[in-house]
Amino acid sequence: MVMPSRAGTKIGALFLPGLEGTAGYLVALILALKGYAVRGVLAVDMPSNFMIGHPGFSEPAARAIIERARAKVGSFMSVILSGHRHLGGWIPLVLGLVLLPVSLAYSLFGRFLLAKMMFSNTNCTGCGECAEHCPFDAIRMQGRTRPRPFWTFNCESCLRCMAWCPSRAVESGHSLGILLAAISIWPVPMLLAGLVASVTPVPSFAEGVLFQIVMWYVYAILALMVTYAGFAVAIRFSWLNSLFTCTTLVHYYRRYHEPDTDLKDLDSVEKRCESTERKPNG
Repeated sequence: MVMPSRAGTKIGALFLPGLEGTAGYLVALILALKGYAVRGVLAVDMPSNFMIGHPGFSEPAARAIIERARAKVGSFMSVILSGHRHLGGWIPLVLGLVLLPVSLAYSLFGRFLLAKMMFSNTNCTGCGECAEHCPFDAIRMQGRTRPRPFWTFNCESCLRCMAWCPSRAVESGHSLGILLAAISIWPVPMLLAGLVASVTPVPSFAEGVLFQIVMWYVYAILALMVTYAGFAVAIRFSWLNSLFTCTTLVHYYRRYHEPDTDLKDLDSVEKRCESTERKPNG
């Protein structure tokens, strides 16, 4: 069985589903190629935790979404346990295929931009809980006297750090995101290529669209890396930190995490998964 979760939403009495796209059937295909018999595919709506884009849900709203998911999973399991198959999610699959260019763009650039929008405000005590509990080992504590978190490109924007920070110190800066996007999309490689071409002949392949895209991509990733490294140092000045903090909507959003889950529960599940992965076959 394959059961991807997706970002469900509740607005008043209206429940809106998320979109799993190709996730369910991509995993099903991988399992099938490995020899498994896939008996069911079902996407489950869980409360969206994408606090970069919206406030976290209140506990009553989150519980309502979770209860709907529990009922849906119960019906799904009844079908599977009765010996039948249930392969749902064909419309999201088609939409996911249509949106593959968007997914590719996110994978190649968007996820890195989101990772570099993360920072800690002046409430940060340097406790290191964000780094300790990051499921992707994407956070590094930097600084000797008062360490602060630094988000690497390994960050997948799961926002566990934001949800669980005891000081409500973790932010995802909208103003910072605009700055990073502006710097990374600035056509520096094209300007340099034009400058070089004005003084010396260039190979024909350098004039191709593909070469220019590759040059821009390399520049964009390096620009994100260098700019964020400088930003991480600069926000140690409290006035600059406060400026970026006050100009991000995330600072004013309600923080959310699943109401019946604790950090030790998440750590326990991840340790069991790691233990299973390390266990030799046979």
